Amino acid sequence: MKAEGLKDESELQSYFIRRIETFLNSQGRRLIGWDEILEGGLAPRATVMSWRGFFGGIAAARAGHDVIMSPTSHCYFDYYQGQVDEPKAIGGFLPLEKVYSFEPIPPELKPEEAAHVLGAQANLWTEYIKTPEHAEYMLFPRLLALAEVIWSPKKKDWADFQKRLVAHYDRLAFKGISFRVPPPEGIGGRKWSKEKINLVLVTPVPGAKIVYTLDGGFPNENSLVYTSPLEISGNVILRSATLLPNGRMSHPVSMYFFQVDENLNGLDYDYFEGKWEKLPDLDKEKPLFSGVTYDLTLDGLKTAEDYFALRFRSTLYLDQEGEYIFYTRADDGVRLKINDLIVVDNWGLFGQRELKGRIYLKAGGHRLQVDYFEKRGGQYLEIFIEGPRLPYQPIPPARLFRN
Repeated sequence: MKAEGLKDESELQSYFIRRIETFLNSQGRRLIGWDEILEGGLAPRATVMSWRGFFGGIAAARAGHDVIMSPTSHCYFDYYQGQVDEPKAIGGFLPLEKVYSFEPIPPELKPEEAAHVLGAQANLWTEYIKTPEHAEYMLFPRLLALAEVIWSPKKKDWADFQKRLVAHYDRLAFKGISFRVPPPEGIGGRKWSKEKINLVLVTPVPGAKIVYTLDGGFPNENSLVYTSPLEISGNVILRSATLLPNGRMSHPVSMYFFQVDENLNGLDYDYFEGKWEKLPDLDKEKPLFSGVTYDLTLDGLKTAEDYFALRFRSTLYLDQEGEYIFYTRADDGVRLKINDLIVVDNWGLFGQRELKGRIYLKAGGHRLQVDYFEKRGGQYLEIFIEGPRLPYQPIPPARLFRN
């Protein structure tokens, strides 16, 4: 930096990019770089890949550089396609409809500037993808939507595209390609009610069936077929999937119906705030306030945006003796104890992550404690359980009793 008179790391990066571009050009090649190469000044003939939104691409096009639009908002196919029960992904949410709504040429650009937008690119990073089948699942049908966006006139028709997807599903199945089938509409999450519920499900694909179970098992092609609204009462686990005529099925989506006795069930919790860098020792902290909740999530709790912690306490009642598995999903950190023994220690800092722990427990009541920590960014907490005669599910509120 001293030899070249460079004042900071951005100028050092620009020096490197300009130097390597000269070499690439001498070999008959062109340099393409992510939009970070704008920092410190662009190389003369560099093409910019705009991934941190549209701003980098707009700046590059206005400066006379070619651009490939690849914003995370529309082109990162390692993001989740649905909001519940999807295969593990890095985070974020990019449904098919949003991909289809993508317009790669920003309206801020003049016609001569817009001419520098060469097209768009989808990105599929594979930190959380272990098989080719999973990669295909993340690509299709979103890649079909992007192709139509890029190769077709600007005017698009989402409803018409959905209809035409049916034929593409058959083509993909015929070629043996893995793809995401949309799950039934009207299902997902948790519902509390003391009354009977009439649940209406809608198939998202014309000609498809909806198959379901009510016993906690996962549906297959031989499961019950939905034909009319389902009447549900009590504590029920509904799992449902879309079954296409070609035999392909969506990932099952679960919905949990709970009934609780507000005088007995639930968890006591304490709320804390502090500038912590990891899960603090809450035994040494004074809570700002305390309360009662009925579910091991953050739903309905009053919290700050950043830097807070929660401690939940309850008695977990189990009918059967045997090995139990506890699954924690959190952003940032969580620690789960049963009878003062640490079962899951997942204290963070990180984005949404799942860890599990096993413990052998007798039938009866067991002290449950969950400590949660949030530094900044996304806030998320869920705890699932699996064990003898207890299929994988959120810890049922009816099994949690306040101390």
